[in-house]
Amino acid sequence: MLLFHLVLISAVFSFFRGFMFRSNSDRGCDAYFFLMCAETFRDQKKLPIRLSPKLYLAEPQDQSYPPGFAIFLSLFPNEFLKKWHWLFSNSLDLVIHLVLFSFLFSTFGPIYAWIGGVIYATSPFLAAEYANMTSRPLGMIWLASFFLFTIAFVDKHSAWPLIGAILSGCLLFYTHKLAIQLTWFCVIFLGIFVDCYWFVPIILSYLFAFSLNPKLFTKILIAHLDIISFWNRNRTRLGAHLVRNSKVYGGMDEGSSYYSLSGFKGFFLHLRRIFQFNPYILVVAFSIVNWGMLSDFSQTFLWLMCAIYLWAFLTLFIPFLRCLGEGTKYIKYSIPLCIFVVVEGIYLNDDLFFVITFLAISAVQLFLYFFMWRSFLKDTSSTGVLSEDLQSVIQVLSQHSKPRLLCLPPHLCDIMAYHGRIPVWWGTHGYGFRWVEDYFPVLKKPVEDLMKDKGLTHLLVDTKYVSIDELDLPDGVAVEFGSYVIFKPKDMFIGAKDSFEVGSCSQI
Repeated sequence: MLLFHLVLISAVFSFFRGFMFRSNSDRGCDAYFFLMCAETFRDQKKLPIRLSPKLYLAEPQDQSYPPGFAIFLSLFPNEFLKKWHWLFSNSLDLVIHLVLFSFLFSTFGPIYAWIGGVIYATSPFLAAEYANMTSRPLGMIWLASFFLFTIAFVDKHSAWPLIGAILSGCLLFYTHKLAIQLTWFCVIFLGIFVDCYWFVPIILSYLFAFSLNPKLFTKILIAHLDIISFWNRNRTRLGAHLVRNSKVYGGMDEGSSYYSLSGFKGFFLHLRRIFQFNPYILVVAFSIVNWGMLSDFSQTFLWLMCAIYLWAFLTLFIPFLRCLGEGTKYIKYSIPLCIFVVVEGIYLNDDLFFVITFLAISAVQLFLYFFMWRSFLKDTSSTGVLSEDLQSVIQVLSQHSKPRLLCLPPHLCDIMAYHGRIPVWWGTHGYGFRWVEDYFPVLKKPVEDLMKDKGLTHLLVDTKYVSIDELDLPDGVAVEFGSYVIFKPKDMFIGAKDSFEVGSCSQI
């Protein structure tokens, strides 16, 4: 009987997520970095993953990004990944969805399992978050596994759940940095307020992870500290435009107004965003009132949710903590916990006001879901898209001798490196953030000077991001493909093909 329900709820999940991810299947610049790492690991079969030194010019050749997701992808054929990589995020999230559904089914019955399953499938935040390939859902699987095994260990003090927690914690460390930050905060929070045994699995999992590969373990830790240090120095530039927020080009050296808002306006904006990411958090308030009626699982889940939301609030509202990640990004880890608590509240509570509140929140979530779906359909941006114009750009640059490329905006770099195997001035995947600090998150020197300093031969600009006129470029040649312009400074001419003057861009 459960199998039949799992098949049906999988179809429902695929239907609702299909609205989101199908229209965005060709997006996601991070996907190209993971695909390249997977391809390299499949060939080399050793760690750390060692990318070609000719591709990412602004980071070490040995990758210090957690390799877990790339190793997972390497299990699949390269041609399959190129064609179907957009399916992976939602396929992994479907695993979480089915485990949650099965848990609800065995605890409360099919009706309540379906309520929870539909809530999860229609989460607009998760649908948007996993619209293209990312390591986050795999990190969420290991995080959820770690929490469940740790809960069982703290309850029974048994060796088997401890072993499961150690393995899950190790896999989490080698998969996703943001999730491991949250794990540490939750462990400290529950270790202080619930049970000190919460500290045992995370410490042992780190020792186990270190024992597997001390060199890689150390590299990942150092790279993790490097990115935190980078965003601590640049926290006022979160959301900044490389050119328009650059003092070099007459802009204000700061990020988007979203982060710069203060006072009551900023406070309520942040609260609204937190609510939009998981509206059912309001329903959870009823469960807190009925604490004594809840199961031990729900009580522990509520403690975890308190830790997650506290961490989200701290990293969103306190400026110097924003280097640890935008607070709303942590909300997704609370959604399965929230759904379990909400479903148990429905199971135990027949209060009319509770039912009305639940239905109202459900209507809000569906509205947010369809609003986000429409915004995705209307999105005409080229972020992460290998368009025909960009393929033409790759073809032209590939004909040049040893091109070294600067891209505006930076998301073009991973596309050019993966699909064109063209060297790009980019990094930020692991260690070496300081290498790009003249370029990202805002330009600290003119583009012309940056290209000379780094020995770069070409500039690729998406004019939807910034116009050529805004860059005040020197004399040179430019070739235009749709919204993309390839520019080459005059003192770097090589080959007869460089024959178009800036200001009269021509199509090849």
